[in-house]
Amino acid sequence: MLLKKFSSSLNCALLAALALSACAAADNVPIAANHMRWEGHEAVLDHALAWQQEKDGHWVTFVLLTDRPISADLVARTDDPGELAEKAGAQALMFPVMSGGLPLSNAGIDVWFHDGDQLRTSALNGAGGIYIESLTADHIKGRTISGWAKEADAFQVNFDAPIMHGDAARMAAEGEVLGKEGQPGKDMLAALAAERTKDTATLKKYLTPEMAANLDDASKRDGMLDMMQRMVPDHPRIVSGLRNGDKASVYWVKNWNATDARNMCCTESMVLIEGTWRTSLSSCGAE
Repeated sequence: MLLKKFSSSLNCALLAALALSACAAADNVPIAANHMRWEGHEAVLDHALAWQQEKDGHWVTFVLLTDRPISADLVARTDDPGELAEKAGAQALMFPVMSGGLPLSNAGIDVWFHDGDQLRTSALNGAGGIYIESLTADHIKGRTISGWAKEADAFQVNFDAPIMHGDAARMAAEGEVLGKEGQPGKDMLAALAAERTKDTATLKKYLTPEMAANLDDASKRDGMLDMMQRMVPDHPRIVSGLRNGDKASVYWVKNWNATDARNMCCTESMVLIEGTWRTSLSSCGAE
């Protein structure tokens, strides 16, 4: 069994450069639905299992997508979700999501694949898109996607599954689900609009005090505005959000007009300052 770690979340400037350089050589044909290829090994993941449990101090929903049925009894007999695919010898994808369908911070997508008679595993961090259409304590529906059809590593898998051990009260305790219409997301979009036009006066209203101070420094202003403008996508799209007091997370996608450009999936950590939601950290990865 081989563990392969992929790059974790990168800073925004580097991501913008990576997106532009990597897209030129990418084949932009999506892989077939419910298909996974990993290091050239093929699988069809048409079985889904979902359950809830605590991870890293949060109540989360795990989704396990496999090429063969896995008994629900296995979930009750293990505290380590990674054991489920290994015990069944299944090719699989697995990931946890928060209330509202946000990917859990610092937790990527685990992959299991057959290599001859061996089951190998990888951890895909800082990449791959997770799109939750609906999530309750009883049911989850969505899809996960990464890569292009001709690449050695790619998948696009739909899922629609009941949830075991669901707890609505613990889900609600994680925060207020914002969906696509929450104020943190609206303020983030307003900041992006100001970045696109280099509207310094408006932009300063949506930056943290530390970042706004850089715009007062003439030696840094032009370079900072140029960098921000380059990073603004053609079509930003909010997927979901979650608020807990004066902090919030917004999960969104950077869409580009170029047909060979990869979507970038981002989690924006935001803080409420003087009535405005401002970005404190941005973590992105290519779909």
